[in-house]
Amino acid sequence: MTEENLLNAQEFTASFPVLQTADGKRAFRLAQAAEWVVVTTDGYIRLAEKGHKIRRLTTPADALRTQLYDIILKFRPAWTSLIPRGRAEASRYLPPEVLQAISEAELMGGDEEAVVAWWDSAANAARGFEQSAKLEIGREGEKLSIAHEASRTGRQPKWQSLESNLCGYDLISVTSASETRRLLIEVKACLALEEDARFHISRNQWEVATGRIAYVFHVWVLRPEPKLMVMKVEDLRPHLPVEQGAGRWESVVVRLRDLPESLIGIERS
Repeated sequence: MTEENLLNAQEFTASFPVLQTADGKRAFRLAQAAEWVVVTTDGYIRLAEKGHKIRRLTTPADALRTQLYDIILKFRPAWTSLIPRGRAEASRYLPPEVLQAISEAELMGGDEEAVVAWWDSAANAARGFEQSAKLEIGREGEKLSIAHEASRTGRQPKWQSLESNLCGYDLISVTSASETRRLLIEVKACLALEEDARFHISRNQWEVATGRIAYVFHVWVLRPEPKLMVMKVEDLRPHLPVEQGAGRWESVVVRLRDLPESLIGIERS
């Protein structure tokens, strides 16, 4: 398509070859959503600014690389999470049509600077999506803990992690409705089912926890229904690493299925 040879949406979809996983309508919707094309008031399709940039690229492979990267940034498809594994590992699990597109973009072989840069950029984007998702899950857990503490004590806890995430705890509550001594709470949340659920404890969180009289971990399993487990420092201490020699741990993963049943059942909501 050129500026001199414009098509309307019907002409475009009719002229597009029907492939195994795409037809003209799907291709047109994708081009619109990715902001490669726009439809004018008289019904014709024109290249948008992004479309012009793609058209000016030297080779079809360069254009396809740019389009694939646009798709990753715009739509965050599920297969994006495979990219940080590296291209050989990712290729084992990518959907066939995605693998074909990446291969046609000449990204599956060679170590040219442009190829390496594409994989690095795509991997960084994928990691950014993952961190964003983790933040959303964490915030969901914190909101649930705020509601839980307000109901338990009759007081609204302070949402400390909104002010700083370096304190080693997320909320400041009180020990009970009748006792106003401060209770520090570190909130953990995960989407996995209970048998697969796990949470991370950083060294800073553990050092803060062990230095306070009143400190608990709220561990939320969010799906299928939110479930809360409240764990004290002494409950978790036997499951934390012991340092020896010059070794120092920075973060530890705790799996719920490895904890005693009596510990997991301390408190649920």
